[in-house]
Amino acid sequence: LSWWVIGYGLARGTKIFNGFLGYEHPFHLPETGGIAWFFDLSFVATSATIVSGAMAERTKFVCYVVFTLLISGIIYPLVCHWVWSDQGFMKVGNPAAQVPILDFAGCGVVHMVGGISG
Repeated sequence: LSWWVIGYGLARGTKIFNGFLGYEHPFHLPETGGIAWFFDLSFVATSATIVSGAMAERTKFVCYVVFTLLISGIIYPLVCHWVWSDQGFMKVGNPAAQVPILDFAGCGVVHMVGGISG
């Protein structure tokens, strides 16, 4: 839910703060339909499940739910914008990118966010 409300707009929106953050209105869906949104949702869910392995039996369930909302709505979308958005400041092919990162099939962003967050 937090991915739909705010996360997708932060990840794929128009750049602000020199590509550090994207912004679109809440509940934003792409013009091409929900396929791109749903594809990115699968990566968000994977990052959240990586964290679940680190938090299992160490925290209360409510804490995990709150952290999942934060990772899905704020943390993951920021990194996703940096690396995958055409306007991100780390995107390969962006002439303004000072430190371009080439991410193969999403494994870098997904596992880095999940691993560091856990």
